[in-house]
Amino acid sequence: MGIVFPELTTVQLATHHLGELIPLALPGVVFEARLRARAKNDYTLAPFVSDASGLVRITAERCLALVEADHDSGLMDYAGLAMCEPQAEVRHLTAAELRRAADTRRRVWKRLLRGEDRLFSSIEELVAIYENAPNARLRSRDGTLFPRWDAGDSKRDFTYVVDIVAPA
Repeated sequence: MGIVFPELTTVQLATHHLGELIPLALPGVVFEARLRARAKNDYTLAPFVSDASGLVRITAERCLALVEADHDSGLMDYAGLAMCEPQAEVRHLTAAELRRAADTRRRVWKRLLRGEDRLFSSIEELVAIYENAPNARLRSRDGTLFPRWDAGDSKRDFTYVVDIVAPA
């Protein structure tokens, strides 16, 4: 069986403070979800962005819109979602990845792709998300999250532990 997106997957940013794990209220942190395909090319779905409370909401609707954008890019040959492993990979982007994403959207894909047009009001809004992300300030303690999206739950919750490595 391939991947089946849950209605909602949440990822709460958290950090250690005085020996305790506490939620990290940091807006604008950009995440991606990678879907491993058994054949052809993997899907890389982004951006998923933390809100003011540090919560990232990955919805089935947003995932499907970003899958549509991957197809519209025409960059690679994709198998259907049924050919993707049910275990996804979710992580925050590095500063270098954010720079490349912003640059690519300014120079190569200068318009919103089909699917993205339901998520963003303009290409400028999308580029600003990448350019303004505070990801460079963070280092993940646990690395990548591996949610299993196989029609089990309608909602999945995760905590993503980071250290702040640069001043605000």
